[in-house]
Amino acid sequence: MNTKLFAVFVAFAFAIAPVFAATGNSMNALCQAKGFDYGIAKWQYRQEQWVLGDHIEGYETFVGGSMARAEYTSSPNAVAVLTNGGAQVFEGGDGRLVKGENHNGNIEQIVFCADAEEVPEMSTFVLGGAAAIAVGLVAFRRK
Repeated sequence: MNTKLFAVFVAFAFAIAPVFAATGNSMNALCQAKGFDYGIAKWQYRQEQWVLGDHIEGYETFVGGSMARAEYTSSPNAVAVLTNGGAQVFEGGDGRLVKGENHNGNIEQIVFCADAEEVPEMSTFVLGGAAAIAVGLVAFRRK
């Protein structure tokens, strides 16, 4: 395969990756469905403990307790906390005790959400675009 064509393909893949990452059952999609800009962290209850899944740098979150009653913290404060895919929405803050209210009374998932004005890091779209430009410049530089 032509080296320049390969470089353009790789740059394009890096540039569009964040778009595909924000779809489906991701923390971003769950938060955006409830009117928030993006997800901070996604915790799930597995094998008798809370396990951190997707998360972004710049925030520290913690979830403890059981499926019936969970306590969470977020620093900096989350704008909102969703349980069970958005079945319950709680105002953020630095900590709160939540109780499960789904069909079996359990909390299976907790997602922390934030709004754009509280972004503590550079956007992944900017990073992807910068990577695409850098690869393009290297691939098409004149000798």
